[in-house]
Amino acid sequence: MRIESGNAATQNIDDSICLVTGKSIAKRPPFKLELILLCLLRTGSDGMNQPEASIVYGETCLHSSVSALQHKHGIMINRIPESWPHRHGGKTYFKRYWLATAKDEVKALVLLNQIRSKRGMYPLQLRKYFELPNRAA
Repeated sequence: MRIESGNAATQNIDDSICLVTGKSIAKRPPFKLELILLCLLRTGSDGMNQPEASIVYGETCLHSSVSALQHKHGIMINRIPESWPHRHGGKTYFKRYWLATAKDEVKALVLLNQIRSKRGMYPLQLRKYFELPNRAA
């Protein structure tokens, strides 16, 4: 999947393309749970909200996905309400979500790699793969 932002360069959200051959190595498209984990790991302490998740990977119920991560997988996620402008000039409110602790980051990566292995994907390594300019150390 790609993030489109005007004429700016696009970014792959899923790294299922072999860098050497340029061909897909995945057995199937990414699972929804895989995409939310990947986004939470990549955004770090900046986190994401519903509109951003919708743009990045088509998420329509981010709050439900976050709840599943917490209740089914024991991954704690912080949240804070924030305002978001709607199309008619007013404001609406969404929550911004991010992984609560470094321990939760590791749990998320372990789960992500379990899911990736089901698709025949290589495991990812924490911080070596997810370093981003806006990432808190």
